[in-house]
Amino acid sequence: MKTLIMDTSSNWLLIYFIEDNKILFNVQSVGNNNHSDHLINEITNGLNKLNWQIKDFNNIIIGVGPGAYTGLRVSMTVAKMFAWTLKIPLYTVSSLDLLTSGYYNQDGLYGVMLKAKKNYSYTKIFSIENGKYKQIEYEMFLLDTEFKNKIASYQNIKLIQNDNILINPLLLTKLHVNKVDNIHILEPNYLRGAI
Repeated sequence: MKTLIMDTSSNWLLIYFIEDNKILFNVQSVGNNNHSDHLINEITNGLNKLNWQIKDFNNIIIGVGPGAYTGLRVSMTVAKMFAWTLKIPLYTVSSLDLLTSGYYNQDGLYGVMLKAKKNYSYTKIFSIENGKYKQIEYEMFLLDTEFKNKIASYQNIKLIQNDNILINPLLLTKLHVNKVDNIHILEPNYLRGAI
């Protein structure tokens, strides 16, 4: 079973080629609003390295945000094109879940606060207890001060920000990914309010 995972919702460019629960190729690089310059080239590099073709993937998982408008469109367009033209099943995952997936084997309470713009962040709160994920607060687009006030009411909460992101796509479960039934109406999760 071969899986392609990609996400361009944040300043991170994330690409993973996974086969039988092993990461065989990955890109985890920080960019500066230039993922469109690198996404296809990096996918091509991985395909050449493993001597694979896009049609070899059994499924594709795409991070759908929340995140930057242009960044979300980059990987969304590529994923939809691959899935539709080659009839590969497409799944979505919250970009916040992907960017924090490395914590899913560490019990605790977590507040996610990933930078957006103008003193705003994309946020959520989740817990891991006995290896099980539970969403406490759904994804929000909040002023940084609002979220810090919100998490102040929780005890022993670990704050995940841009500098301590921990990614392990192998820890994503069926709880986190959703099958896309109609590719044509799939839209990114911009999660933006009035600024």
